[in-house]
Amino acid sequence: MRIKHVLLTSTAALLLTGCDDLTTSSSPTNSATASTQSAAASVLTTMSREKAAEYSPISMDYEKFVLDNGLRVIVHEDRKAPIVAVSVWYGVGSKDEPTGKTGFAHLFEHLMFNGSENYDDEYFGPFEKVGATDMNGTTWFDRTNYFQNIPTPALDMALWMESDRMGHLLGAVTQEKLDEQRGVVQNEKRQGDNQPYGKTQYSILEGLYPVGHPYRHSTIGSLEDLDAASLEDVKQWFEDYYGAANTVIVLAGDIDAATAKPLMEKYFGDIPAGPPVAKMESWVPEKSTSQTEVMYDRVPQARIYRSWTVPGRLTQENPSLRLAASTLGSGKNSPLYKSLVYDKQWATGASASVEQHNLASVFRILVTLKPDADIDEVNAEVDRILAEYLDAGPSSGALERAKTKINAGRIRGYEKIGGFGGKATALAEGELYAGDPSFFYGAHLGWLNNASTSDVKAVANKWLSRGYYQLNVMPFPEYSTLEPGVDRSAGLPDVGAMPKLAFPEIQRGELSNGMKVVLAERNSVPMVNISLQFDAGYAADAGGKLGVSSFAMDMLNEGTATRSALEISEEAETLGANLSAGSNLDTSTASISALKDNLDASVDLLADILINPSFEQTEMDRLKKQWQASIQQEKNQPVGLALRNLPPLMYGKDHAYGIPFTGSGTEASVESMTRDDLVNFKAQWIRPDNGTVFVVGDTSMDDIKPVLEKHFGGWKTPDIALKTKNIATVNNPTTSTVYVIDKKGSPQSLILAGQLVPPTGDANNITLSAMNEALGGAFTARVNMNLREDKGWSYGAFTFMQDAKGQQPWFLYAPVQSDRTGDSMKELMREVTDYLGPRPVTQDELTKVIKSNTNSLPGSYETMGSVMGAMMSNERFGRGDDYVPSLSAKYAALNVDAVMASAKQNLNPNSMTWVIVGDRDAIEAQVRDANVGEIRFMDVDGNIVE
Repeated sequence: MRIKHVLLTSTAALLLTGCDDLTTSSSPTNSATASTQSAAASVLTTMSREKAAEYSPISMDYEKFVLDNGLRVIVHEDRKAPIVAVSVWYGVGSKDEPTGKTGFAHLFEHLMFNGSENYDDEYFGPFEKVGATDMNGTTWFDRTNYFQNIPTPALDMALWMESDRMGHLLGAVTQEKLDEQRGVVQNEKRQGDNQPYGKTQYSILEGLYPVGHPYRHSTIGSLEDLDAASLEDVKQWFEDYYGAANTVIVLAGDIDAATAKPLMEKYFGDIPAGPPVAKMESWVPEKSTSQTEVMYDRVPQARIYRSWTVPGRLTQENPSLRLAASTLGSGKNSPLYKSLVYDKQWATGASASVEQHNLASVFRILVTLKPDADIDEVNAEVDRILAEYLDAGPSSGALERAKTKINAGRIRGYEKIGGFGGKATALAEGELYAGDPSFFYGAHLGWLNNASTSDVKAVANKWLSRGYYQLNVMPFPEYSTLEPGVDRSAGLPDVGAMPKLAFPEIQRGELSNGMKVVLAERNSVPMVNISLQFDAGYAADAGGKLGVSSFAMDMLNEGTATRSALEISEEAETLGANLSAGSNLDTSTASISALKDNLDASVDLLADILINPSFEQTEMDRLKKQWQASIQQEKNQPVGLALRNLPPLMYGKDHAYGIPFTGSGTEASVESMTRDDLVNFKAQWIRPDNGTVFVVGDTSMDDIKPVLEKHFGGWKTPDIALKTKNIATVNNPTTSTVYVIDKKGSPQSLILAGQLVPPTGDANNITLSAMNEALGGAFTARVNMNLREDKGWSYGAFTFMQDAKGQQPWFLYAPVQSDRTGDSMKELMREVTDYLGPRPVTQDELTKVIKSNTNSLPGSYETMGSVMGAMMSNERFGRGDDYVPSLSAKYAALNVDAVMASAKQNLNPNSMTWVIVGDRDAIEAQVRDANVGEIRFMDVDGNIVE
């Protein structure tokens, strides 16, 4: 990749989530009609793709060839790591599903992982053995794609596997496999629907698109249509759409075209082209009037989704609409956020974005209201802000910041060769959608960079002055009932008076104030990432006000002695820098990702927020309301509820880890926080003698150390003693206890059970991790293969550990359909019991774990972020700089006896603490029948109830 010049990150497509009980409050006539781009003349002066590409800051070398069967192949050479990204994109998505077959494209994607005619087994198996990373498959309206990064020697295997399922699938598809994956997909749908705002997408799509439009139904589909899918449907879908001529394959990384072409001909050349696929190019429905509907859901905050259909991703107007969204509603200084969140404080979030598709895209304004906000007032303010924006357009400064942000995001994303969002994705999308691999980083980004303020204003007026569809999501009112207090058999009461009612070399240095500097050089892109890590974290809250560590770190961005919160945000955008601060269980961190050319100014900004935070009371009061709303959201999410309540039960409330693992505290603790709490936290924990500076990027110790010395060398240690944290060893209970948290109407139960195991920094942690991975830490491990692949009761069930400096928690995690809650508990118990007894880890299972972890090492440290994470973890857990390079030898030394000794030493299925979040009425009898341990009932705040 060559960076031509650096100006600006793409606006993330808003993933729709949604709710229950739809009611229409206003439904004007929907006059949606089909229109093509040619029917709606552009307000922009036409610029060719070739000319537009000259304005893009990015170019990428690639070679393209087409096999005789029509298969298009793109090859991009990037030798920074010995890995190859294999990205396979089929020109078929949910838009191609006929009436009555919704969800089928996604269901078929799942079937592609269940074996082919010449490898009739789980697709992930061979890839886990070679350490494949960034491996998955996805489906949306316009495409289905499959991708993985593999070590270079495994390329033949990967191409054999991809070609076998492309050309030799149907003989391996059975009714049993179809039924199994149907159940998995249906559980995936239930899991999505069970999230707050989880059903909004269905109403929004039907509100935007008329009957007959390919985008009118969701990609996940309906339960009824999934039930109707047959083996004949599978065969027809495969024959219609999975031909070679409807496919694009990108090979990126440690590969060149001369090597790739004979391999592609060898493995894919005999696959039939498939029939021609008819493709609609454009259909942007127009609404002559606006429409608003109201939906009620069990959520703590109202939310507004206002959406317009706008031109698709291939049009020249589309990038200008992205700039309109960014300048209208991206960042603290945007009109929407500044007014609704910052000034009036009516909302906890306000944004604008463009969701990109081929036939039509969606421009969306999303506002999440504070609990006491008036939705009519908020709607009126959105109207006012939009009207002012359409009248004046964006300022030149706002437009340049938006371009800088988008370009910088693209540059960061293209550091990766594969996964979803790297260079392979850019090349595949360009070829599949536009017939030009360079389209999205070339012409599309060039149109964006060439757009003027008048261009953006004109395009925004053209499309946002039309009718929109708005969905208002409202919380269900909270009601309660009393015990019967009237003897109704006595008749009516008397009426009385009426009452009133890859791993680089680690270099070390030291600043003049004693702060340690740890550096890894990475020059693949002109960026430098800097993180200062302090020994603090959520655990520092124990014994005080919960949430202070995270709140204080959040407040660093909200103003310093010389910069306001808005000035910090504006300066970071101008510099093209990403500034962040936060905490995890053991540490607190402040970081900046900077363009190399703007490094000194970026470090100055980072140093200012760390050394000179103002902790202004007005900013605290504003942020408190957002935090309290966020805590309410956590309590409304099954996983959030479990992670808030299980750790205190496992560690005890006197332990530093006996706190909600979300780190957000409680409503009461946040309400009681004072400025002194934040000042004291900084003095006691965020200080040079308690922190380390980590640097990864395009710099050297000679270059970076003077910059760090200039901005951090004068930072003095306060005359206050460092505090300590209680992370003493805790004994696991002698018996199991089950805590049930009632979530009325939930179609799923979230099962989270845990016990304590040795710290992450323990000398035997690799053995412990291998023990966990074989049992439930991988897709093909026992727990997931049981509950998902065999039973079809869960979308995914796993075991995992959360890193900790003290004892780490080991968890059993399984979101399951409600009517199988008790059965799932029994199966989880059986899996652990069998693992310790009649079915110990096998040599084959351990070999797979060893190979997967060893072979994934080259690709695991591809990005600066992954290298930074390893360096910071080594510091956190007391590991040497040689830890990552030593991992291969540590994995190779594993053996079955050591793994089983670790399992028997650390696991006991009869001494676990369980938290189950689900509908008590539906699951109580099942939980009792499972007979795992004593059952207690708990409210969302951890209080025991009857």
